[in-house]
Amino acid sequence: MVVFLIAWNYLTNTGKVHEASVGEVSAKYYNLFTPASYAFAIWGLIFLGLLIMSIYLLYRSFKTELIKEISTAIPAILLAYVGIMAWLWFWLQQETLISVGIMILILISILRARMLMDQGLEKLNKQEVWLLVKPIELTAAWITVALAANITAHLKAISWDAWQLKEESWVILLIGTLMLVNYFVLKKRNYILFPLVTVWALVAISYKHYGENQILFYVPIMASIGLVIMLIRQLKVKIS
Repeated sequence: MVVFLIAWNYLTNTGKVHEASVGEVSAKYYNLFTPASYAFAIWGLIFLGLLIMSIYLLYRSFKTELIKEISTAIPAILLAYVGIMAWLWFWLQQETLISVGIMILILISILRARMLMDQGLEKLNKQEVWLLVKPIELTAAWITVALAANITAHLKAISWDAWQLKEESWVILLIGTLMLVNYFVLKKRNYILFPLVTVWALVAISYKHYGENQILFYVPIMASIGLVIMLIRQLKVKIS
């Protein structure tokens, strides 16, 4: 399934599926929250992780019986894959509201899969955690950021006045929301990849505004520093 997902993602970015690529549609709804283009290279790491996970799952299914908690997470993972492919299609059609709805379903599915895996973590060694669990956590972390960007793009598409807030204020509000989400998943679930991925996105947002918008250059940087401090403290608690 993940092979079809990667192939579909490639096709949608060539412009062969629609007259515009995913990136070109994104450019149409340019907004201050969207990170610099290099940030989206993380999809390569996500797809690599999911591919390795799928290969290892296949290997384990032939060698030994899969751990129950991992097996029960597979349907949610597959649903997320279908959701990503559907999102790509509707995004190309510039159906931004439908895209937001699908993105929410993707996030729910992938988080559901990660939480199901939590129940079997004690049965996995460190290698298995990184091969089976962390790719799902990485995907969930980026989808969280992507959902915020997708919502912003939709609001741009409908020319929403954001409660008459300046666009900079809307971006700061989103960054604050992401900080709260990261605090929760880090403290309550110990998902260490969430703050790392969010920092990656925030630095890319800051980089995009370098020399153009001081507020949106410094705020993401300060938020990134806050997330790093939060992560370090959590790791210290875990080690102790």
